[in-house]
Amino acid sequence: MTSSSIDFGLAGIGAQLKQRLLKVPLYQRSYAWEKDQVDEFCGDVRNAFNSEPREHFMGTIVLSEDDSRATIIDGQQRLATTALLLAALRDHYREHHETNRADSINREFLNSYSDDEDDFIPRLTLNSEDDEFFRQFVIEGSPEVAATRASHPLIAAAYQQLRKFVADEAVNAGSSWVQRLIAWRKFIEEGLNVIYVSVATESDAFLIFETLNDRGAKLTLADLLKSYLFGRASSTAGGLDQVRERWLLALGALETDQDLFITFLRQYWSSMYGATRERDLYRKIKEEVVSAAQAISFSGDLEKASTLYAALRDPGHSYWQGWGTETKANIETLNRLGLEQNRPLLLAVLQHFRRSEAQKALRLAVNWGVRGLVVGGIGGGTAEKAYCEAAISIRKGTTKLSSELLPSLAAIVATDEEFASAFATIRVPKTNIGRYYLVALERESRGEAEPELVPNADENAVNLEHVLPKRATASDWPKFAGDLRAEWVDRLGNHSLLKKTENDAIGNKSFSVKKPVLLASSLNLTEEIGRETDWTPKTIAERQLRLADLAVRVWKRSL
Repeated sequence: MTSSSIDFGLAGIGAQLKQRLLKVPLYQRSYAWEKDQVDEFCGDVRNAFNSEPREHFMGTIVLSEDDSRATIIDGQQRLATTALLLAALRDHYREHHETNRADSINREFLNSYSDDEDDFIPRLTLNSEDDEFFRQFVIEGSPEVAATRASHPLIAAAYQQLRKFVADEAVNAGSSWVQRLIAWRKFIEEGLNVIYVSVATESDAFLIFETLNDRGAKLTLADLLKSYLFGRASSTAGGLDQVRERWLLALGALETDQDLFITFLRQYWSSMYGATRERDLYRKIKEEVVSAAQAISFSGDLEKASTLYAALRDPGHSYWQGWGTETKANIETLNRLGLEQNRPLLLAVLQHFRRSEAQKALRLAVNWGVRGLVVGGIGGGTAEKAYCEAAISIRKGTTKLSSELLPSLAAIVATDEEFASAFATIRVPKTNIGRYYLVALERESRGEAEPELVPNADENAVNLEHVLPKRATASDWPKFAGDLRAEWVDRLGNHSLLKKTENDAIGNKSFSVKKPVLLASSLNLTEEIGRETDWTPKTIAERQLRLADLAVRVWKRSL
């Protein structure tokens, strides 16, 4: 098969076992069908066998043929169960002294002689956890083999269910049981149909599987990469065990969340080699990680980086012990505001900067992230590309200080003028973001150091108050008639911080009722609102201009 070819068609699932040597790759899950699933399989195939025409569609199987054995990307549970059914047919023949028929099934579907190896080889091999048990218990028919994995009793139970299924079919056929089982063999080979899709490489198979399967690309990409690394590492003594252990530790660091793990993989790889799309990640890694030594080394890198990535998502992570409350506050802010595009850069920062410089870089990441949220207009791909290029510069040793980051990121970090202009008109429909902005601005108005570091003021004590309420009445708020209320209600200038008890008391009331409560506040920016004689669109706009001037001082472009 050439690197660009694809083969597909409709064929019996038994024919796939007969025509190809097949293997379940290392990454695929172990045998998982339980009694109910095997019963359902038996019911479906029996109903189809007893119908005319004798046909049953079993879905799609996806194969890659970049080796002497085709790798099963999708369909391993159905193929393994079909092999168990054929083994049950074989063993019923053996039990009733139909040796030639038993040997024919064994030779054609289960265990073929290889001239190259001068031995019998299984036509289907399972993953590393199941293969030895499957070979001994099913292919060779050794019932005394010990079950050492949770999946092994499932294989044994499925085989026994299928043995009973075949025995029942034979008993029901009476004296013509041989002809009945001959018909079953033909049905498995020709009538239990699958659509097979066979491509030249696993990366091509991944793209096909992504299109055909509801599981989605993320889980499959993790599986493919795991298989590739395991396969490369297995060529050297102890390599597979090392990579397996490191892979599990990396996955465990991210709480075995497959989607998150793929995001981590992509951002970590991008941090080293430049912005990489998820669809290109598997191919790129295969191009760089070729030898067993490289696979082992890369798995070690993943294990270490996964801990850093987990720490970037959690200010309470043990990694931050000794870093101080300011750093933890910055991590919480980055996560609360959903600032994730900078993670390729921050991974490089944590791996290569001195702690004092890393702390400054984390503070800058907050400032630049807020500026990006406010100004907008920069495509996500553009920002990520810039962050990745800055990360590569760190890894090369070109950038060693936090103060050296801005020149390479200048195109995506808003200037003071751009930031102030955008801040003067921003709307904040999300309460958590509005609260964060106003807490930081309040701290700046009080002259506190590093005012941007308080993302989590007690929400039960201090609420975000809409001065002009969302449910304002025309009689209480005549200056906001028609569409004006919707235009101004979410502007940051219309928001204040207020104690929860006071906020509950004034609710949707008029400004004249709210004014004395606001004026009595101990918070500078809230008290300023109480000094206004009226609350109008002009008042909101002027207040927000003042807040914009404060914002430039809070979220500094450089330290």
